[in-house]
Amino acid sequence: DGLDGKQLAAWNKAYESGINELKKKNYNKAIEYFLFAEKIDSRNARLYHYMGKSYEGLGAMEQAYEAYWKHIEKSRRLIVREFNQIIRDVCKKENVPFIDGMRIIEDMAPHRLTGYELFIDSMHPNKITHRVLGEAFFQKYNLNLAHKRDNHKGYPVK
Repeated sequence: DGLDGKQLAAWNKAYESGINELKKKNYNKAIEYFLFAEKIDSRNARLYHYMGKSYEGLGAMEQAYEAYWKHIEKSRRLIVREFNQIIRDVCKKENVPFIDGMRIIEDMAPHRLTGYELFIDSMHPNKITHRVLGEAFFQKYNLNLAHKRDNHKGYPVK
């Protein structure tokens, strides 16, 4: 986590207090707790989901929208990383080439920060990103076949 025990305890207390206030519809108080938790550690995606619900409860739709998008963006990164690891494990088990799409996309992005210029939405690559991923797959696949023609696992060899 990167937090020491004291920080983690403070974050959990603020987060849980925010959720309790949200349940009671004390939206301003909930937001205060969530903002305090965010100052301690802003990596938890759920924090932004509940912050968005609190802003929405107040009718502050612009802030709710921003908080919900932070939730989606942070969730997307976790999902993509977990999915990437599953693909890596299956490729290793099946002895097939692995293309690290996450690394390729991060390398395309300014400062390795993937943003909406590489995606249609917060999750799906756009045409340019798909093309770069496809080219990487083609290059790796062809290199792999050139070295393992006798062990192609049913893939067409030309």
